[in-house]
Amino acid sequence: MNLYECEVRFFVDNPQTFTDKLKQLGAKLKLHYEFYDHYFAPFDFNTVPKLWWHPRNCSMRLREWQSPASRPEICFTHVVCVDKGDTHFKRSLYQQGKIVLFQGEYAECERLLSDIGFERWFIVMKRDCTLWELQQYDMSVACEYIHGLGWMAELEAEGEDIVQAEKKLKNSLNLFEVSKDKLIWKPLSVVFAEQHGFLQ
Repeated sequence: MNLYECEVRFFVDNPQTFTDKLKQLGAKLKLHYEFYDHYFAPFDFNTVPKLWWHPRNCSMRLREWQSPASRPEICFTHVVCVDKGDTHFKRSLYQQGKIVLFQGEYAECERLLSDIGFERWFIVMKRDCTLWELQQYDMSVACEYIHGLGWMAELEAEGEDIVQAEKKLKNSLNLFEVSKDKLIWKPLSVVFAEQHGFLQ
């Protein structure tokens, strides 16, 4: 079944308070993790943008895992931003979300990206990250420190159709008392690139 996977982000003022809230809601800690995402774009992207490459929707990255230990991997994502009136959220066009294209040594991954026409763009470093599962609400929550942006949370909900997914997402926002004007529905790479001048 091709589920609708919906995601939104928001900034977290105090990660300890947010973690305490997760525990209060009965969330179970699934994973501690840390990785660096090296984003790549087509050659000459900044001077001659390619019509087929839409950085606000597509991303190509070389993920360098710090913890847990894992081989570097090349990941591709293609998302759309869904506007449902008073709610916006991000949805992957692929059921599994990120598509892992290749795993190997870092230099080999970098060489492969160069061979298919991609060059380095910027890096997003995630540290002190935790992934939580709220089974009773059928959703997952990540709390991450993004170098250059700060602490952020990501809520993810799935549904058999867009109506069900939207309902779950709205319910989760109510749990954390997040107002809609605080939500970030753009991909993290776009938020980072705009903040640091990599994308106009």
